[in-house]
Amino acid sequence: MSNEDLERKLLKSNLKFRWKVIQDLEKIDMADNFPKFPVLFLTCMDPWVDIYRIFQLNPGDVFVLKNAGNILTIDMLRSILIAVHEYSIKYIIILGHLDCGNTKINLTELKEKLYPKSRGLIFQKGNNPYSELRNFFEPFEDVLKNINEQVETLRDFKGFPSDVKIIGWLYDVHTGWVLETNRMKNCPCIEDFMKVYKDFITKKDLELVDSLDSLEEKDIASKSLIYEESIPVVNMELLKEKRYSHGAKSEYINHNPQFNKNNINKNISLRVPRISIPKVYVPEIKVNVPNVYKRKKQQNSI
Repeated sequence: MSNEDLERKLLKSNLKFRWKVIQDLEKIDMADNFPKFPVLFLTCMDPWVDIYRIFQLNPGDVFVLKNAGNILTIDMLRSILIAVHEYSIKYIIILGHLDCGNTKINLTELKEKLYPKSRGLIFQKGNNPYSELRNFFEPFEDVLKNINEQVETLRDFKGFPSDVKIIGWLYDVHTGWVLETNRMKNCPCIEDFMKVYKDFITKKDLELVDSLDSLEEKDIASKSLIYEESIPVVNMELLKEKRYSHGAKSEYINHNPQFNKNNINKNISLRVPRISIPKVYVPEIKVNVPNVYKRKKQQNSI
């Protein structure tokens, strides 16, 4: 795809977005009290790390800062300080991820790709070019160590109010799980973590099963509709047979003339039954262990 084709595709997609806004299929909510949650994520620019999708958030819910390898740089710190002091952010989350592209950078190859203008920005006369490349691009080999280093650096800065919490999480791009690094205290490096990877993911999967059971018991187990006096009770067997489809409800209404929609007061809360989620039993959870890319040691001369 040429640059021109890509530009046309993006602008055409924006046209579709604008049409959805006009049709009320998409909303642009410029609330005064944003973000909705006092949370800021510093995460990686890798495109599959989509904060809004991973945490099921909406635009405007949180602040998201991205760069290569979720590194705390001066520019990131500038943005964080604005978020903390101007928007009352209380949680700063460093979110790294498995298979990070920053672990795969080959500085020797990258040096050959740089244009003279970039070289002039990075290299200073008389200095070791390898060290300068490393200092500028900040590649790393261990995503877990990197998360912990960024958290500690931010905590050591001590430039935030005492009620600001700084934590680190690890996103598993293979399963979609977010793993709390404070639960990995016995895993100081990614190699140690990968040895117990299956156990971690299995525990998280079992937590999911438990949460579904709890949700079913507390919220979804209700099997009746609540109406005011003049509203008849819905034939649940009929709805059950039709899987609570819109057609089933219409069929019931058509065959029950006493159900008069005009009798429904606007203040009446009509609760439609939710389909029960069956209990999930997992006799065996299979977990595939991803191959963590190990970057080859590079020579100190370029």
